[in-house]
Amino acid sequence: MLELGNLIESRNKNIAAGVFSLVASILMLSIFFSGDHLDEFFRVMGPVGIAASAINVAICWRRAAKVDSALIARASTVEDRLDKLERLKRCDMVTPKEYATKRQEILKDL
Repeated sequence: MLELGNLIESRNKNIAAGVFSLVASILMLSIFFSGDHLDEFFRVMGPVGIAASAINVAICWRRAAKVDSALIARASTVEDRLDKLERLKRCDMVTPKEYATKRQEILKDL
């Protein structure tokens, strides 16, 4: 599993790429609808570029959402592991030293 820092960095890069693509889409739309000075190439390719940017926005934000899901799942896993360790401690199935050591290991995953 990826380190927490890598997950957060990946999410942030995908969000930034999505925002960049969104801004590019808005600029292309404003140029496309701004007048008659456009040449024939841009009249044809403008909508293609706008559609490509819009698709890229969706892909980037979807990737960011997947990373967020992974972060949430990871947090849930840590919480579950801590709960299990607590139950083992209450049942005297681990020593205080084992408990402290294992707890620190689990908390490192946050």
